[in-house]
Amino acid sequence: MAEAALRNSIAIAEHPDRFRRPLIELLGRQGRIEEAVEVGRPTFDHHDACLFEGIIHLLHEAGLLDDALVLLDERSAELVEEHSSWFSSNRIWPADGATRPFSPTVAPTIRPSGWVTSDDTSLE
Repeated sequence: MAEAALRNSIAIAEHPDRFRRPLIELLGRQGRIEEAVEVGRPTFDHHDACLFEGIIHLLHEAGLLDDALVLLDERSAELVEEHSSWFSSNRIWPADGATRPFSPTVAPTIRPSGWVTSDDTSLE
């Protein structure tokens, strides 16, 4: 019943994205991760990175680390550049347990101070 109401609101609302988050959370609690990803997908390359981040965390919690990396890899170059520090830090923890090779879009740089930055875009 709640799912139907949320899906209907997404379909007819002037600003449907505010109904996506509760639907993603509902589907995630039910273990319907692939459906949750598809609900959030229309927002992934827009300004509202919070829905994307929530999906990445949902995939991580479900142990779907390869899927999280695929979604990170699919993002536009403009979005990655605009949020380079977020992307580089959020690529590291899924890559740790993923079965596919780690190939960052933006390579983090570990400075002598111990801080990790993303200002070095070369792959060394």
